[in-house]
Amino acid sequence: MNTINISDVSLVTLSDPDAWHLLEVHMTLPDAIHGKAYKEWLFARTAGSPDAPFDVVQGGATLLMRSAVREHLRREHLPATHVSANQPPTQITTAPCCEEWLPGPLDTRDTVEHRELQSLAAQHADRLFAALPRRLKMTLAARACQLPLSTPDLLELAGCQCSTLHGAYREFAERVFDELRECYRGDDRDTVSDLAVEVFNDLTQRCGTWAENDNALQDILQSAGRQDGGGATV
Repeated sequence: MNTINISDVSLVTLSDPDAWHLLEVHMTLPDAIHGKAYKEWLFARTAGSPDAPFDVVQGGATLLMRSAVREHLRREHLPATHVSANQPPTQITTAPCCEEWLPGPLDTRDTVEHRELQSLAAQHADRLFAALPRRLKMTLAARACQLPLSTPDLLELAGCQCSTLHGAYREFAERVFDELRECYRGDDRDTVSDLAVEVFNDLTQRCGTWAENDNALQDILQSAGRQDGGGATV
């Protein structure tokens, strides 16, 4: 019983006629040529046995029935590791059933809206990237490559302190959000925030690609990547 997903024995208990029919089917179908030869085997076991004939036959029948029951349970019932979606994952009956933990159906509206946001963000990123100063491009490229803005070679190339890069990064992010909020006054704040995130991600990726063609910046990023085990490569 420990191998199947049944906790109530009464659900799988057979009547005596059904049990013997199960034994007949189990022993006959796999080897139809020999038919019911298992009965001959049962009584042949009594020869030479010191035990009472009834006990010998009963012991053999128990072995056969055990084999038949195991095969029946394997075919008709799920394994113990298979849990119904309507069943709680723990012994606590008040816990949410497993079905509650399954992912819900895909909402195509969210997918379409996300694609529209990405398309709109690409348009804004085109405009912003064209006017982006070199220092900001370097800052975004460093972020894209997971390079700390406190990297000495990066600060030397930028010609400023770390606080200046951080300040420029923060001010630019706030300016992008303010411009988008002004441009889309009729939209809710969350939608504008999502658009701003998409625009910023697009710009960050563009700057990472731009850094691949900037020899001075590429050397810094590759050098930092070698020191960190490859974490800041472009």
